[in-house]
Amino acid sequence: MCCCLIIDFLPCVFLNGHVDVQFPDKLCMGANFVCIGGHKLVESNGMGFLQILHLVASYCTSYINNCTAGNSATEPYIVAHHLLLSHAAAVKLYKDNYQAAQNGKIGMVIATYWMTPKYSTIVSRKVASRAFDFQFGWFAHPSTYGDYPKSMRRYVGERLPKFTKAQSEALKGSRDYTGVNYYTARYVDKSASPFTTLNLSYTTDCHCNITIEKDGIPISQPTAAEWLYIYPKGIRELMHYVKKNYQDPTIYVIENGMADANNKSLPLKDALTDRLRISYFQLHFSNLSKAIEEGVNVKGYFAWSFLDDFEWVEGYTTRYGLVFVDYGNELKRYMKHSACWFQSFLQKDNATVNYSLRSDA
Repeated sequence: MCCCLIIDFLPCVFLNGHVDVQFPDKLCMGANFVCIGGHKLVESNGMGFLQILHLVASYCTSYINNCTAGNSATEPYIVAHHLLLSHAAAVKLYKDNYQAAQNGKIGMVIATYWMTPKYSTIVSRKVASRAFDFQFGWFAHPSTYGDYPKSMRRYVGERLPKFTKAQSEALKGSRDYTGVNYYTARYVDKSASPFTTLNLSYTTDCHCNITIEKDGIPISQPTAAEWLYIYPKGIRELMHYVKKNYQDPTIYVIENGMADANNKSLPLKDALTDRLRISYFQLHFSNLSKAIEEGVNVKGYFAWSFLDDFEWVEGYTTRYGLVFVDYGNELKRYMKHSACWFQSFLQKDNATVNYSLRSDA
């Protein structure tokens, strides 16, 4: 059995209320190794930046008066640009000095929603594709083709940094594999707001209306996390989109999971009965299996999460783990029903996703 240690592998960006454009030449790098079948995968991870971007872009900008030195019209793009340049530098460093001896693979992990057209119209489909460009394509396109998506060049204009020819060549094809974090999906349609050059921001540059509802009806079943709705077919559609648009890469699903509420008044027996999580994994595995059968090159999958943990702005209010952590009792751990299901699933020689948890579990 191979153990997996995941730490961030990120460049340093120093912030003093705004982006320090004198980006350091030296990279501040930890190691992010995922070990699968005895082979090391080295991960250049832009995930953390994407996760916090929507929070920061709404507050650190001068026209909101919370951060007078900030500029959400330019700084998200500057930070992302240097993340990409750092990725290219890290790839070169690894390939030149370590890959031959370690036989490792180096890639990038990108967190994304699946963007589904809100309506069955050409406009909705085009806008959904553009929304995906602004999230997944922002990093996948340069590391595949050496430049940002054409839609970003069109809608962001001169605010979007340019790559030199050498930088473009270094980025092109700089992923041995593509890591994807998928949890949920969004409806997308054209923005109802008229175009304006006032108060520009990454969050509005797409000119998209991204929502969780259509005609007052949620996109799918909600969970305890207000942003996370259970949309299993999104993982299948996402896999096909990545295959079609990014040169049929090797794909690893690095994160996929759902949240329960941290209900302190719930008896332990009830807290361990997480049947919705079992259903979540069953449905996502079924769709992922179909994508593989249809020719998508998916080589690995990681569930989020092994343990309940501290989750971003949600803190300890939600639980994502297969294993329950008793925060009030010396962090004792108990296998949830989903962990028992997962264990049984992984132990089967010919595993399927359609069997149920034992009634006596």
